[in-house]
Amino acid sequence: MSIYRFLGVAVAVGMVAAAMSPVVAHANQPDPVAADLLSALSSQTDQILDSTWSSDRRNLSVESGRVTSTTDGGTQVQMGLPGHPTMQKPKGDLTTHVTSGARFTSSIEDAGSGAFRALIHITDNSSPREYRFEFREENQLVPLEDGGITIRDSLDNQIGSVAALGG
Repeated sequence: MSIYRFLGVAVAVGMVAAAMSPVVAHANQPDPVAADLLSALSSQTDQILDSTWSSDRRNLSVESGRVTSTTDGGTQVQMGLPGHPTMQKPKGDLTTHVTSGARFTSSIEDAGSGAFRALIHITDNSSPREYRFEFREENQLVPLEDGGITIRDSLDNQIGSVAALGG
């Protein structure tokens, strides 16, 4: 499968970035990354932009550093997350530690109806300043005036969107 890279600076399907000082987790303690992301998500508004997504949460899968979502019509959107695949930690609708890199980890929030948010947990100000998200080569990324992006299939049908930061 051919993939090309989309350079995203603080955007990824409604990305929320949470920054904090490093914390060491012990076996009995809750995951500090999940706590940070859940706190950040609590201040965000839901943005389900397209009614073509399935209401079946099982149509969202997270494997090997990639998230795949399927519409009711059977169209799939697949996005590769920055970093290297790691041991995932599911917690309700949030799956943390999908990938990791130098001073960051990625997570996926299942927003329901087949929609999702890709989240980057930035450890501190020495973390990378840009992150790359991979989409299938046949997908077309179309920039919007507000800074967001629509994802279109080879027939020019909108199959997904990336919300602008703060949007």
